Amino acid sequence: MNRKIFTACTAFLLGACVAWLPTAQAASFSEVQPYITDYQIGFTDGTKLVTSPVYDGYSRYSSYTTVTKAGKYGLLDNKTGKEMTPAIWDSIELIPSGKIAIVQKGGWFQYLDLTTGKLSATKYAGGHAYYLSDEHDTVVAMIGQTSTLLDSSGKVLIPPFAGKLSMVQLMDPTMESDQSAEPVRYFLGSTTNQITLYDPVTFAPTFTLKNASLIPNEGGPKTAYLKVQSGGKEGLVDVEGKYALEPNYKALYFLNNGFVRIEGPDGVGLWKGGKMLVEPQYADVGIEFNQPTGCLHYHDKRQHHLPFPVQRNGANL
Repeated sequence: MNRKIFTACTAFLLGACVAWLPTAQAASFSEVQPYITDYQIGFTDGTKLVTSPVYDGYSRYSSYTTVTKAGKYGLLDNKTGKEMTPAIWDSIELIPSGKIAIVQKGGWFQYLDLTTGKLSATKYAGGHAYYLSDEHDTVVAMIGQTSTLLDSSGKVLIPPFAGKLSMVQLMDPTMESDQSAEPVRYFLGSTTNQITLYDPVTFAPTFTLKNASLIPNEGGPKTAYLKVQSGGKEGLVDVEGKYALEPNYKALYFLNNGFVRIEGPDGVGLWKGGKMLVEPQYADVGIEFNQPTGCLHYHDKRQHHLPFPVQRNGANL
């Protein structure tokens, strides 16, 4: 994305040079250009001034220019200099398509359709742009008591609903042990006492699971499962909405290579891919790959090491 930032000093030099051009040399620009008067910035199309010199600074993008005035942000069209929105915002985020922007004032976010110039009527607690997939390069999630998902043109992908949207990443279960494999990104809606996972291409609901809430895995190891809470206990749900591990445990922790540390009423165990490798009855459990064979180690309540041989990549567990 082409971006140029002029300080007041550099803009003054540019303005000084332009000011000395003879009138006969004036010509229309393909895009409006900045000028400066009394240390304030305005814009000209080469034949006339299209804005007054009222701005303190600006940042140039491919189709639009963000301007600042008294610490607030506004937006101009690069070709015409038209004010898309006045300098009243605490922040403006332009989406790469150039057809939508996220604007923020105080603790509230709205989105601005740059084609129609319309501002969303609903105010949201958050607004974020995400890379989703090759099919939908950039999407915009507006989140709050009401949430919705838009594509980069402003088209609604997930209609507004009363609840929260989260982006989750899930591996193919057969690839959990491959650390180079990339997960698929999904959006998940959380409403009162239920969750809904949406297809990453069509955005139709894949499943709705009642009496469950999502436990986020932000920054955690790659996994093929959603960690959920139901009835005060934790369990794992697969991409089809079926319980891979029933919600019967105090706590679950994702480990590398698809292992899950389980805390039950009688101790700690280890689970992977539908198999309970170590029953939850030990003081602690961990995985340790020792060259050249690799072993799984866990401790009983007397803190003894008990080896459990596995393949180095854990593929057979």
